[in-house]
Amino acid sequence: MFIRTTHPDMSDQTTFDENMFVVSSGYYNLKTKNLSCTRPNGRNDYFLYYVLKGKSRYVMNGEECFAEAGDVVFYNIYDSQSYSHLCQYHSQIYWAHFNGLVAAPFLQELKLTKSMKIHTEANISIYFENILNELTFKKKLYFGAAANNLASILIAISRELEKKTEGEAKFDYVISLMHSLENNKMTLMEYASLCGLSKSQFIRSFTDYTGMTPMRYKNNIIIKDAQWYLLNTDLAINEIAAMLKFDNVYYFSNMFKKHTGLSPRQFREKATF
Repeated sequence: MFIRTTHPDMSDQTTFDENMFVVSSGYYNLKTKNLSCTRPNGRNDYFLYYVLKGKSRYVMNGEECFAEAGDVVFYNIYDSQSYSHLCQYHSQIYWAHFNGLVAAPFLQELKLTKSMKIHTEANISIYFENILNELTFKKKLYFGAAANNLASILIAISRELEKKTEGEAKFDYVISLMHSLENNKMTLMEYASLCGLSKSQFIRSFTDYTGMTPMRYKNNIIIKDAQWYLLNTDLAINEIAAMLKFDNVYYFSNMFKKHTGLSPRQFREKATF
């Protein structure tokens, strides 16, 4: 078993409560003995640990769960804590306690307002190592540097909460294709196929996601692009229609007038006055 723990010198600062600061931090490399801890009433600070390798058993909200590589377990202030890092998996664990007056509003902004487990693909071990080094060697401004690395950890795991579902990511990809002139002639069936959906399922799900049907969404993009070219270039209307992948300039003009109430020529002329 290898254990490394660090903490700041309290005499170094006189305004702890005015900032978010690292109370203590550490690293465990377990090979022969589990490391367990139970705090029925929690602590008067925030606590998180990160499983770099191996497995950890923990209790949260009365339920026993497991955390594996890439998982972060976060305990809110005063929440009951119970965990055991398991040596049979050669577990490697980073951890940190932190507090400060700005901690609560910062965590609220990050939506880390309750005890939870979050999985992250981010390489946050480097931030823990930086904290350990800052609190070990205590060079100039180490206190703030440790807090900055802690903030990077919290931001990284908060971003995991904001990640889109696989389905949402596919819709975002479709939207990016709609914005691309090269893919302007793709059909609804082709979009649906990219999302692994039938045409009707795609229309319904896309509408739920964006608030408008796929064709309306795509047509709005086309009209906005057309307006930009009409206002910012000297291109002829048939040239703009061709750029937007219209085979027929009359179809383009009719579609433009349907959405704006003006023909492309009228729109351009009105904008010059």
